[in-house]
Amino acid sequence: MHVIGALPLRNMSRLWGYLNSLELPVWFRPYGFRFYSYLFGCNLEEIEHCDLSKYKSLGDFFYRRLKEGVRPIDAAPLVSRQYPISD
Repeated sequence: MHVIGALPLRNMSRLWGYLNSLELPVWFRPYGFRFYSYLFGCNLEEIEHCDLSKYKSLGDFFYRRLKEGVRPIDAAPLVSRQYPISD
């Protein structure tokens, strides 16, 4: 626990936020996002836009829209829902 307390978490968070906002070169986007998907288990068949070069940054890809109906909301009494970001 002492090691975690010694880490510069605020600065690391700012750096990660900055990296997420960087616009990636168009030629690199499909390779980079496929690699990211492989590392973190993202199902690329669920995404709305199949052309990975349309996502300008890692942040854009992270907040990607999914195809209609691929993850239906359950009819349970209490569910958590992500509201879409307006375009």
